[in-house]
Amino acid sequence: KPVKRFLSSINHGHVIVSAAVFFAGAFLVLSSIPKLAKYEFKTDTSFSAPKDAADFITPLKISGNMFNEYGFGGYLIWRLYPGKKVFIDGRSLDPDVYKEYNVIAAAMEEQGRSWEDIMRKYNISYIISPPLLPRGEIIPIVEKALWSDDWALIYRDQLSLIFLRKADENMPLIHQFGMDKKEALNTIIVQASARAKINSANPYYLITLGKVFLKSGRLSDAEKAFEMAYQRDPHNPIIREWLLKIRETKERTGSE
Repeated sequence: KPVKRFLSSINHGHVIVSAAVFFAGAFLVLSSIPKLAKYEFKTDTSFSAPKDAADFITPLKISGNMFNEYGFGGYLIWRLYPGKKVFIDGRSLDPDVYKEYNVIAAAMEEQGRSWEDIMRKYNISYIISPPLLPRGEIIPIVEKALWSDDWALIYRDQLSLIFLRKADENMPLIHQFGMDKKEALNTIIVQASARAKINSANPYYLITLGKVFLKSGRLSDAEKAFEMAYQRDPHNPIIREWLLKIRETKERTGSE
């Protein structure tokens, strides 16, 4: 009997404790609902969603189709469909299209077809993309558009670049929004600088910075960027080659 009374008291106590926990939890949930209702979810425009680029492109009547960076696809569908259709998004629904995406993004040739062939196949006339790969290099198709006379830069912000093919039907938009492609270098500098600070062991953001500074004629800044990259990866022959090239250029031109 003493054992039964003891067990009964334990069970009774367990029920009381469980009930207390339940009601306390319910009270906390119910009391937090008004606070949750005050939260406003906003788009991260720093390094993820190309909100401002979507705002810019939405009203424009562009002849031809879009090529977008893979990570931008989901957001751009949400913002632009059905008026403008993305090339690809994170679902990768068609394996063949995913392969073609990689050929274009890498600006390469595969099985006898070049990235330009695939662009013609899909009548691609504009590109929406961040400038950098996750590791830090400039995305090859962005670099192609950046230095090619066939593409005009019509938009840039801290995250995104938009290039428009120089076709007759697009010239009114290019005359209205076209800008010096050096503006795109500023986007690259912003992203590479910020990410080089976050990724303290990664030399590639600094290598990209060095190349961009060199392209802009900023030899001293280019040298500093490559020196910092060298400190992170002293066995990288590419970094040593760039440093040698810059120092020879400075010595030959007498630049500081």
